Amino acid sequence: RVYEEDSTTRVLTMERLEGKNFYDYLATRPTQKSRNAFGEKIWRAWFRVIRRGGMHYSDLHPGNFLFADDGRLGFLDFGCIRSIGEKDWDHINHASRAMRGTHEEQRAYVTAACLMDQEEADKSKDFVDDIIAACQWVWEPYLHTGTFDFGDVAYLRRGIDLYGRVMRTGRLRQKPVLVFLNRSIFTLTGLLHRLGAQIRAKEIAEAEESAMPHPAVHRERE
Repeated sequence: RVYEEDSTTRVLTMERLEGKNFYDYLATRPTQKSRNAFGEKIWRAWFRVIRRGGMHYSDLHPGNFLFADDGRLGFLDFGCIRSIGEKDWDHINHASRAMRGTHEEQRAYVTAACLMDQEEADKSKDFVDDIIAACQWVWEPYLHTGTFDFGDVAYLRRGIDLYGRVMRTGRLRQKPVLVFLNRSIFTLTGLLHRLGAQIRAKEIAEAEESAMPHPAVHRERE
């Protein structure tokens, strides 16, 4: 909460949140149930900021969270945040369709995301295939029915290997929105991994996408 009556153009007065930082919370040796509950709150909040608030929050590192004893989750520091424009929504909706689509539909998405024309994509088949594989890794939690285990080190390592292969090509041209998305996806995945969270990723994502969507998403569906 912001206390406007005690704020000026140079001073921002806000409510103080009580809670443990990430490392102090883990030092209490929390139960799996507790870690799962906080993991679901983090996952849900990230989706809600995008789908209902129309913004990317891309600073999901351990220092930006507080873990309250009563189960509440505190978010701190909204400096690295970006409003989602109409063209960004077009890309996000394209990604959502490609995620559930055929290999050719995923290829078309990657071609557009990397700002390539068809001729360039045809000449770069191996590179495009590597990007598709990286996208499929990102999409796994959204497509997995039941509980997804972010604590699985094999899953995290696959993502690091896939993205590392792409980075080593030096071909980093992409739509601007992806700079924020890729940063937030990796910090979010890393945070949930260190938390050892096992969460209903697909169920939560679908609920947030369908409830009170941002106007641009609503227009897309109409």
